[in-house]
Amino acid sequence: MMILSRNCSKSSLTRSIHRLLITILFASFLMLLIKLMNVNEQTHDVSLLAYKESSSIVDVGNNHDNNNNNNREKSVNRFEKLCLIKFPSPVQQHAHNSTWISITLPKYRIYSFSAYYLAGKNNGDVIMYVISNTTALLVPFCLLWDADEEHHVVRAFAEMNKNSFNNLFREYRITCLSSRISQLKEPRYVSLIENKCKQPNHVVDVVAIDNQQKQISTLEPHNQQQLWWHKSPKVNFSICVSPLNQHYDKYERMLEWIELNRMFGVEYFFFYNFSTGSKVEKVLNYYVNENLATIIQWKLPVKVDERTGASDVHYYGQLTALNDCLMRSRLTSHFVVNIDLDEFIVPTKDRTFYQLFTDVFKDKNVNISNVPPVIMSIRNTFFRVQQCNNTNNLFTNCSTKREDLIFRHGSRSKWMASSEVMDLIGVHGPQLKNIRQNRVIKLEPDVALVFHYHEHEEWIHPMVAELRMQTFSIELASRLQKMLTQVT
Repeated sequence: MMILSRNCSKSSLTRSIHRLLITILFASFLMLLIKLMNVNEQTHDVSLLAYKESSSIVDVGNNHDNNNNNNREKSVNRFEKLCLIKFPSPVQQHAHNSTWISITLPKYRIYSFSAYYLAGKNNGDVIMYVISNTTALLVPFCLLWDADEEHHVVRAFAEMNKNSFNNLFREYRITCLSSRISQLKEPRYVSLIENKCKQPNHVVDVVAIDNQQKQISTLEPHNQQQLWWHKSPKVNFSICVSPLNQHYDKYERMLEWIELNRMFGVEYFFFYNFSTGSKVEKVLNYYVNENLATIIQWKLPVKVDERTGASDVHYYGQLTALNDCLMRSRLTSHFVVNIDLDEFIVPTKDRTFYQLFTDVFKDKNVNISNVPPVIMSIRNTFFRVQQCNNTNNLFTNCSTKREDLIFRHGSRSKWMASSEVMDLIGVHGPQLKNIRQNRVIKLEPDVALVFHYHEHEEWIHPMVAELRMQTFSIELASRLQKMLTQVT
């Protein structure tokens, strides 16, 4: 009996302990639940406050009717007045006068060269081209200023150019989503900020481009001495040239290159100048004075060793220059050609780019200005640069052998494109994020080919004769001789 009584006592004690533990656990659970409810209420209050504060921030994912937009704009103005953001003074700014603007955010160093507002029938976005010392640039907001120095805060997102390679600085396109704000006044400046009430210490001038009329805004530019859009926007073809570097001074080759492209139908040239020799500088100034070219001084804000070509940004900021040029060309031409000074896009059967277009579109009376947005990819082949003594001084006339290898599209290929078709471009083709595949036309060698003149020490592939350039040599030699007498 004694043993049974002890067992019963132990069993009763165990049950009591279990009940106590269950009670403690239940009480703890209730306390945790109460805390969570309080946190949710606080979060709800904070969310409401954040929503009210972010009424000036664009909601990309939703469409609203006009009444909601009007209410939002009223909230925007109320909120922005509370922020007490003032236009920076003294201000660091530029009017596309070849100045890089330094922008410091908590995690990044950013340098901006240009900004554009894609105007039209409806509001557009503001596009900026920048370089930054990160592989994952996050810029939360853009601060847009109008001519009256009133401002709007809009969301921003950055896209890294896929061809940025592994340099310290990568090349980006920043989109300020101003198109989501109704009745937005035309932005004149833009600042990048990390929070909505951050006072910026910089602004970048914004150039407005009307996609419908191919002209700049009717508003007067800030500095009339620094205009580069003086050319009437009527030309069919212009060329964007990668940054000239290492004091490039092969002036005869440059003259031959320019004049042959003019024979092909190119009417305007954009040159980005990191460094050139005195003779090439004289050539460039001649074409500028003839209203046939623009020189953009390209003084990079990062480390560059011209002796070796090593740089903190890939090949002298080539990708940023090309994308900036694409945007500039919207003001001057219908189509843009991307080649370097040792390359030519040569029609195989035709003599001009216009004739090439008539063949591609099967229309002898094609109007370049009305051609649907399109990108033409042209394949590349290498020529052996040879030295020869000829009376006409044409290096293209001497180099009559090329490799039998013709590279595939996307590998060393170059392009011709509508100035309005692309957002981001690379050296050898566009980034097709916003482009339907049927807008890309891949031209085969029986239509056109990139003649790439390269001074290899060793040639792996067999060489074949290529005499296409001979058909242009007489006229080209005459033009070159005339230019040499005028320029030198």
